[in-house]
Amino acid sequence: YNKITDQDLGDNDAKNLTYRIPFENLTPYVYGGAAYNFDNKFGNLRPQFEQMGVGTEFRLLDNWSVYVDGRYVFRGDDQDSALARAGLRFSF
Repeated sequence: YNKITDQDLGDNDAKNLTYRIPFENLTPYVYGGAAYNFDNKFGNLRPQFEQMGVGTEFRLLDNWSVYVDGRYVFRGDDQDSALARAGLRFSF
């Protein structure tokens, strides 16, 4: 549940393609795709949108890495937005 937008999680369905360029411990990547918002409680947002971004992942151990990425979301009509993320990833 998202308290800010008063929406349940899982209201969006996003499909992205990711291109990764692995080096030893560092993996930069680019991604992009399209998404659809099924439950638009704001009413003024276009339900379908496109996004593209760049990021990098640094592998700490075999299963653990840290990452940072950013994306730009294209909605049109002055509704575009940007998003940045950072985190710890566990791969199995």
